[in-house]
Amino acid sequence: MPSHIRVLLASLAFAGLLTACGSDDSTYSTDTTADSASVVNQSTSGDAAPASGITQGMSEAAAIALLGEPSVRQSHSINEIEVTQLEWNTSEALISAQFHNGQAVHSQYWPAQ
Repeated sequence: MPSHIRVLLASLAFAGLLTACGSDDSTYSTDTTADSASVVNQSTSGDAAPASGITQGMSEAAAIALLGEPSVRQSHSINEIEVTQLEWNTSEALISAQFHNGQAVHSQYWPAQ
């Protein structure tokens, strides 16, 4: 009988471990068919930060012409969307902008302290 209790306790412990390591799938979406317009609407909370000079829909080339070469550039693809993150770190501020297929969808401006 004691071996049955050990097996039962081990099973309960293993079930508890699986439950603790599991994820809440109710908030996770596996829909990867979103088009660029819906991604823009989800990731943008109004126009870009006015102090940065980058506006929604601005091209990467226009942003680089406005602010100069970025200090950080990261790119990756999600389905048909090419996502590029550019950052400019100047003595006045840190400016970060995200572009989807070459157009600005989000930017942030943090003044230097």
